[in-house]
Amino acid sequence: MVCVATALKVLFSSKDCSGEPPASGAPFSDLSLERNEAIALVNLLARFSNGLHLYHELAAALAAEGGAASPLAGAGAAGAVLA
Repeated sequence: MVCVATALKVLFSSKDCSGEPPASGAPFSDLSLERNEAIALVNLLARFSNGLHLYHELAAALAAEGGAASPLAGAGAAGAVLA
């Protein structure tokens, strides 16, 4: 759960979430991550990337078999939300 908490920390630590006008400095200059948070964030990005890669491989395999162009094509409303 550290990875999700760290992602939310990065997302909501930006100055644009506070309603202040953007400064000319770096947007995350006040953000500080602990070592375990940085590792968890990198692991989260790796898992997300692997999931997307697997999805594209499975979609290509399904299309090669003559199935739907996308595994979510026949999923109805749930597929539209996930796509």
